[in-house]
Amino acid sequence: MAEFRTPLDPPHPVDRSTLRWIEGYAALTQSALALIAGFLPLQQLLGERQWSGGDTAKTLLLVVSTGCSLWLLGRSLFPGKHPRRAHIRVIGTVAALIFWAFDGPVAESAWISALPIAVGIITWVESEQSWRAAVVRIAAGCSLVVLVGVAAGAGSGRSIAVAGMGAGICAGLTTAVLCQNWVSRLVLTLDQLRAVSADLAVARERLRFAGDLHDIQGQHLQVIALEAGLLPKLLAKDPDAAVERARRLQSLATAALDEMHAVVHDYRAVHLAEELANAVRILESAGVGTRIDGSAEDIPESIAPMFGLLIREGVTNIIRHSRGSSCSVTISAQPDYRVTILNDGVSGGVEGAGPDRGIAGLQDRFAELGGTVRHRCRNGREHELSGMIPAGATANCGEGRR
Repeated sequence: MAEFRTPLDPPHPVDRSTLRWIEGYAALTQSALALIAGFLPLQQLLGERQWSGGDTAKTLLLVVSTGCSLWLLGRSLFPGKHPRRAHIRVIGTVAALIFWAFDGPVAESAWISALPIAVGIITWVESEQSWRAAVVRIAAGCSLVVLVGVAAGAGSGRSIAVAGMGAGICAGLTTAVLCQNWVSRLVLTLDQLRAVSADLAVARERLRFAGDLHDIQGQHLQVIALEAGLLPKLLAKDPDAAVERARRLQSLATAALDEMHAVVHDYRAVHLAEELANAVRILESAGVGTRIDGSAEDIPESIAPMFGLLIREGVTNIIRHSRGSSCSVTISAQPDYRVTILNDGVSGGVEGAGPDRGIAGLQDRFAELGGTVRHRCRNGREHELSGMIPAGATANCGEGRR
């Protein structure tokens, strides 16, 4: 059992549906944190002492602070564009600071009273791209917590301790949220880089082919153009020499055509080992974990291109029609030569769809060698594409035309 991976690949590739959820995961957890930061101080107000008018004012401050935080932190959970509205941040943060000033010095559990202001600071740093700017904002927020707490407690020893505790709570929570957002953005960026890497591989191959074609044909075409330009002058002076020059032009054009055919043949040639490596690279770039069972060396060279075309067609169908996260390719040489591609995440349109021209073409090619190509849906969740060629079959499969 062989699995193609690089040292940087994760043990389990992130599929596309997971990536979509990652974008809303941070907003969901931060919204939940905002709710907790509002409910815990309210519970403390209800359970500590007799309800008073001051407690009603504190409750209103909690509602304002929590509402602003929920709007700011949960906006990405809903479709559409949502402006950041700096004044909502200011209102929510000021409400949390006022609550901290009134409740922090007298609360039994002062750290609970610091939660709303911690969430208020998070609204200022959760979308910040620069670490330096985020640290400056966190430091400014914690300084406000200390100043307001000490001033509200008239500079007493307890107020200084409570203010320090509140600043620590704010610094810890905001740093944790900042790290979570950074990791989420990193995962999404890595997935984008995987897609870019796949596109670059295609671009590099095209450039290689263009370079080979230029190197081989450039000189021939330049000589042909030069000789053709001299031919009219030579025809008027020496017809026999002109005929010889025309024959030379014909031989140059024939040689150029033969070399172009050789380049295209090499470009189109299908090699099973290369197709396997390409399949793993392309599928991994798309977030589909790929496992290879068996070896390309088990398949004779005369029929290996046929199975290379089968793998190419299977990978194309997975990219176009599948939403799965895993794929396996099994190569066997007993009793017949067989390659099977199995992937999960089959969409509703795979089974029972119209005839696939790519698979129909493969069936015709394999039939010429006495082989078969079959595809079917298993358990309503997996798609299987397999090709078989009897042992002993040989064919000139050096060029795989699509």
